Amino acid sequence: MTTYLERSSTSVTDDTPAPRRVPLWVVVSTGVVTVLLVGLGVGDVVMRLSGLSGRLAAVTTETTMASSPAAAPEAPAEAPAVVAVPEFSVIATPCAPLSTDGVTADGSVAYCVPLQSTDTYLWSLIPGELVSSSPDPALAICMEQTLRSAADCGEYLARPSNPGDGGR
Repeated sequence: MTTYLERSSTSVTDDTPAPRRVPLWVVVSTGVVTVLLVGLGVGDVVMRLSGLSGRLAAVTTETTMASSPAAAPEAPAEAPAVVAVPEFSVIATPCAPLSTDGVTADGSVAYCVPLQSTDTYLWSLIPGELVSSSPDPALAICMEQTLRSAADCGEYLARPSNPGDGGR
């Protein structure tokens, strides 16, 4: 409630309460929490779209195990490095003949199929023999099946790809 003094020396009372200010700490903490939640959400979406969540979990597990103190004696320094097989099949990259179906980063089924008139096998979204008269069949197949540009396919084909299991 606010009281005003008019020119005629009479006071007038306004029954409207004065607005209350929100404490600064409430505003700041709300902003910080909002930024953190948005950042975590964006990070989760990026991880899911890029297919890194499974790979990151494996790396985190390996790192945790490696950094944990162990009762076992230390391994020799010359132990051979274990090469991790890529989890996903990259369309139009080579695969071992007779490999079982693979999985792309977006979850699609990838088939290890022969390229017509060659001894080459490539991952494909379409089962059956691949036909391409292009001088670079992998680029042509990538562009056709993934609808990427030539530049995008160049980068896409450079990604690590599951080589297949050769029918084992």
